[in-house]
Amino acid sequence: MKLFIAIAVCWILQGCGRTLTVYYRTSPRRVEVRKQVSPSSLFALAVRTSPGEIDVHLKQASRVTLRRSLYYNATAIVYDHSGNAGIEALEMLTGLMVAAFPVMFWDVQSQVDGQDTIDRKVVRRRNMLLGLLDPTTSVLANQTRVEPVVTEQIFRDRPVVREYEIRVPAPSTAIAFRVLDPASNELARGSVMTDPYGELQIRGAFPRAVAVELSTEGAGAVVVPIQPTTAVTDAAAVESAAIPRMRTSAVLTNDGWARRSQAGGLLPHLTWTLDILNLSSGGPTLFGELRLGRKQSLGVLVGRESFSSDLPLDARASRLDEIGGYVRYYLTGHVGTGLHLGLEVVRGFSDIGSGTGRLSLISCGLTFGYKYTLDWGFTFELVTSQRWLKLGDPVAPRLLDWDWKPTSHASVGWSF
Repeated sequence: MKLFIAIAVCWILQGCGRTLTVYYRTSPRRVEVRKQVSPSSLFALAVRTSPGEIDVHLKQASRVTLRRSLYYNATAIVYDHSGNAGIEALEMLTGLMVAAFPVMFWDVQSQVDGQDTIDRKVVRRRNMLLGLLDPTTSVLANQTRVEPVVTEQIFRDRPVVREYEIRVPAPSTAIAFRVLDPASNELARGSVMTDPYGELQIRGAFPRAVAVELSTEGAGAVVVPIQPTTAVTDAAAVESAAIPRMRTSAVLTNDGWARRSQAGGLLPHLTWTLDILNLSSGGPTLFGELRLGRKQSLGVLVGRESFSSDLPLDARASRLDEIGGYVRYYLTGHVGTGLHLGLEVVRGFSDIGSGTGRLSLISCGLTFGYKYTLDWGFTFELVTSQRWLKLGDPVAPRLLDWDWKPTSHASVGWSF
């Protein structure tokens, strides 16, 4: 038992305090440049300047790789503990419902947090379900504060990589050379020292010469074709590294932490759905929902429901025609997609048999559910209703006491 208590305390302490931080990219902070140089290699260019003279330009060539990274400052909205015991109790109740109906809340956290972008990043310290069950963290309602400049390095552009080849003259280098014809036969050989500019000249009558083989001490040989005329090579224009666009400001908002609409998502005006869960029992229900605001909606429902009671024998099993209404508030997301909490009121009537009159029903209670709307309008919704109802028979006459009756709906439909 002590071990269990210790584990529970450690589990809570690991997640106490803030549960969510949203970072926004602001101004550039610093530029980091890394340079990597490959070992040098021999590079040569041979040019026939006259029938009896060949000029050779000898250079040391290296490959240089520059990797540049641009780092940015960031500001953050930190979602701290609400400090309200009532809200924490509601969160724990919500967490129990999430644990009881996991299918209804599949992948809710990723939809609530949204996708990370080059300008925005979400860091969640605790899993959403654990945060709901933990009284030391808040998920649904938080005290928010803004940190204008954060010390952590959050944002960095993708590194820009540029590669160059640098060639510098090889002065005062001892060179052994061979002049070759098309059949690789040796026409002449010798050794010479390059001048201060890394150049050397080979003189002689070599009308059939096509290449010069050069070798240095400690390096392999290189065969250089002889250019027929003076070759002028234009250095490739150095491509300046484009400086990424700098962000000097970021728009901060305290519009909760449900930001799915920033990445798209339908925000419908009207939604119609049909309950398919209870179709087999002969009790379909049609829901209509009208958007009042980004997170508020008003709806109506019409349907039939099977009902059993302890009324006289012919009234124990009945079917009720129902009409009602509800209001909802979306705890996460908006009226298109998100978790919602609502209040529902239903009025029902039913013919239970000849001469027995009509049963009358009134019920009210809380609803809790999850709704998801695709961008092209298709809507799926799971709702559980925790209703208290009262049923009466004016012919009996008899009224039943208030009784608790939970119901569930799985609905599909369309949003406009």
